[in-house]
Amino acid sequence: MKDIETREAYEALLASYQESLKSLLEKYAQAGSSDRLEILRARVLAELRRDKEAVQKLDTVIARRSPLAAKPSLKKSSCYRTATR
Repeated sequence: MKDIETREAYEALLASYQESLKSLLEKYAQAGSSDRLEILRARVLAELRRDKEAVQKLDTVIARRSPLAAKPSLKKSSCYRTATR
């Protein structure tokens, strides 16, 4: 990875990162819903500051009473604080 030496370079890198995350969401938008995939979607949405959508994804996993639900419950609390501000 090359060094970031200017604010403009940092902002360009950040924009590229966010576009990559958006592309990832689009790529798997039509994929079936599994607990692991919903958790991944929630993480990507949270990273994009789309916290309300992230909480909805985590609620889906929790409602299914998934064995993975303990982890989303913890993550949900941090997303919820952000989403309600």
